[in-house]
Amino acid sequence: MALEAGQLYAVTATAYRTGVLDKFLSIAGEALDGAMKETGLNLDDLLNRADEVKEETLRKGDRLLGRSAFLLRFAGSERLMNLLSRLLDRQAVKRVAASGMQKFLVKAIAGSDTK
Repeated sequence: MALEAGQLYAVTATAYRTGVLDKFLSIAGEALDGAMKETGLNLDDLLNRADEVKEETLRKGDRLLGRSAFLLRFAGSERLMNLLSRLLDRQAVKRVAASGMQKFLVKAIAGSDTK
């Protein structure tokens, strides 16, 4: 099933209405700060690396979004976002989410160093 133009917008709009977007961005910020401290890079370094992304990497992202269309339909659900919002209010969930994102970012940064 192909990704429809409005699906990503619908998920983002629902996340905004339910407060999930604000909570997620706060957690992502903590993860990014931790990853920068762990790798010794600053935001300029990371933006420069993102600017050097190869075409194949962008194609992989497009394919991933294309395969995610079915899941995005469910992710846009108000009920699911309300549940996620309540979960993100819990400190333990925030810590686990931030830690997982940080590990992912550090691994991605380390992988870009070898290429």
